[in-house]
Parts: sequence; C-alpha cells; structure tokens
Amino acid sequence: MRRGRSSGSTPLVRVEELLISDPQERAVHWLALEQGEYRPLARSGLVELGPRELSARIDWPALAEQCAGRVEMRRGLDSVLAAGTA
Repeated sequence: MRRGRSSGSTPLVRVEELLISDPQERAVHWLALEQGEYRPLARSGLVELGPRELSARIDWPALAEQCAGRVEMRRGLDSVLAAGTA
C-alpha cells in the first residue's frame, strides 16, 4: 500500500494488490494495480502464490452452508427493512 497526497489535503491510499474471494465459484481473483488500473495477476508480489494455488489451499464452506447463511442474512435484512417502514 502506498500513500500519497491528492491535489487537496486528503491523503491518497493506493492498494497495489486486491484479492477477491468467491466461495460460490470456489475461486479467488487476484488483481494488481498497473498504470492506474487493476488487472488480473498470475502471481502475487506479496506471497509466493497465484490465484489457483491459493484457492486450492482454502477450506471452502459447503455450498449448503453458504445458502443457509444467505437465507439467514436475507431474513435479517428483510426484518430491518420492515422495521424501517413501520
């Protein structure tokens, strides 16, 4: 992570590598900041792994657990939204 300054007084923080985990696909997507854009990365500069090696090492939750978690999260969100309209 690099820090800099914008044209104003707000400090800028640039994230050089970004990891996106997708438990449904059981995959990770690794992106690196290159010339101001995030692009897919074959191998991390931070750890000696690429996306395939890392996803193979992850103990992914069972798909049924993921679905149950989403249902519970949705129920919680629905109750919050319903309380807001009451």
